[in-house]
Amino acid sequence: MLGFPTQPRYLLPFITLMIVFTVLMVVPERYSSALVFNSNLINDGEIWRLLTGHLVHSNFNHLYLNCAGMLLVWALHGEYYPRFKGLPLVLISSIVIGIGLFLTTDYQNYYGFSAVIHFLLVWGALIDVQNKDKTGYLLLIGLIFKVGYEQVTGGDPMTAATIGANVATESHLIGVLVALVLFFLMPKAIFDVDNKKAAI
Repeated sequence: MLGFPTQPRYLLPFITLMIVFTVLMVVPERYSSALVFNSNLINDGEIWRLLTGHLVHSNFNHLYLNCAGMLLVWALHGEYYPRFKGLPLVLISSIVIGIGLFLTTDYQNYYGFSAVIHFLLVWGALIDVQNKDKTGYLLLIGLIFKVGYEQVTGGDPMTAATIGANVATESHLIGVLVALVLFFLMPKAIFDVDNKKAAI
């Protein structure tokens, strides 16, 4: 994991996502509210919110934290997702995570990309392990410890104050579990990611 994937083909997908996050943060609320994960409205048939809810943030601090998370994914595993090859993976994982949130939590509203970020970190770590990169094991252990700690403690109250909402710790767990299930059960060809890192 030495060196950063600074070539445009690796940067563009992450920059594009962060631009989308920012645009949805600054547009009038009447537009962004149509995208927020809301369990009652999903139950009424607005199922697109299972996907779009991940793109909307509770405030700018929340946006900044998720952008930092995306930069971490880029720094560690950006080479796996050149030229939007990771788009099918992000779409499918977002929908499956959204369904998981809807079916297994009591969230009325859910904001942010953190569950998908946890998914991507686990997915990248599993590819590292597959490639016999020992740092993948360290990342997996760290993520499992973090998510387990959150389930016990309920999340960091300072983070909750920063983002103006409770930390959705269950979503992080769902993101990790979805990554593990999809990685081992789904055909890799569906996701069309590069399983080997390019030379930097």
